[in-house]
Amino acid sequence: LSRSKPPDRVGGRFHKMWDDVSSMGLQSKIDATPQNSKKGSTFEPIKKFQGHSAPVTQILVINQNRFLSSSWDKTIRLWDIDGGECLRVFQGHGDWVHSLCMGSNGHFFSGSDDRTIKMWNLESADCVLTFRGHSSFVKSLALLDSNHFLSGSRDRTIKLWMVGLDDCLSTFEGHADIISSIVPFGRNRFVSGSHDKTMKFWDVSSRSCLRTMYGHTGSVKSLTRVGDSEHLVISGSDDRTIRLWDVSTGECLREFGSRAAIVFSVTFICEGFFISCGGGKIQLWHMPSGSCVQSYDTPRISLAVACVDDERFITGSDRMLHMWEF
Repeated sequence: LSRSKPPDRVGGRFHKMWDDVSSMGLQSKIDATPQNSKKGSTFEPIKKFQGHSAPVTQILVINQNRFLSSSWDKTIRLWDIDGGECLRVFQGHGDWVHSLCMGSNGHFFSGSDDRTIKMWNLESADCVLTFRGHSSFVKSLALLDSNHFLSGSRDRTIKLWMVGLDDCLSTFEGHADIISSIVPFGRNRFVSGSHDKTMKFWDVSSRSCLRTMYGHTGSVKSLTRVGDSEHLVISGSDDRTIRLWDVSTGECLREFGSRAAIVFSVTFICEGFFISCGGGKIQLWHMPSGSCVQSYDTPRISLAVACVDDERFITGSDRMLHMWEF
């Protein structure tokens, strides 16, 4: 990891941020207060999305025009990004909805504390299929390929499912607590993060754990793959740190942050940059230097963050969703 500027293909907005912080000598400071702002000392959201009656748990961006949000109110909502309107409400779960992942052919999946996973038609809002098999809350979902997806649960297992069939194909056991996040690496391998403070690298074909990664001293809350990398993943934790890992070796390559707040979510943006949410802050990080390039104060604690494109991102703060500009 070099301490150089981001590559040319990264948007000019990110170039300017890095130029600004580099000129301040920020490469030697892991956590810094941004010098530029849009209102006083903080940035302000450019749009609000209101409709949920309980805290938002996850955000899934479909494209630059629409996104989905899940909530403790037991629903999923489809939103129009430009208009700010709720286009559709998906109802059917009997408890909090914690996880979302996009499928193919106009479908998506949701995981709930009612112990089920549902496949939905995005346009009609119909529940196409319900998957049962977990013995406790479903906390994480990830699409493995167009025909298979993975689910992680409070029952300490990860299950492999085939799209269109409600029978579980395989069960992966090894974690000692909730599986909070899953990130695929191709069609045959994936990484899981758990409240047992570890991450595991799995082989689908053999149903075996290839490697366990230790280092966090609190629950692993969120994982994000570094672009198309075959071996790099970022983790956010209850221990108030963010870590960059090489899953091929199990080595922690870098630690980010000032340990100021629990990290609920991490999301890769583009080469050299990712964002995190924790406490009442969203932070934009430059990976090669380990520097916080920009910080945003949110109205309340944000549990979820997702990028629309390289200019905008969305956060979920309590019952409200906000859109911001980088």
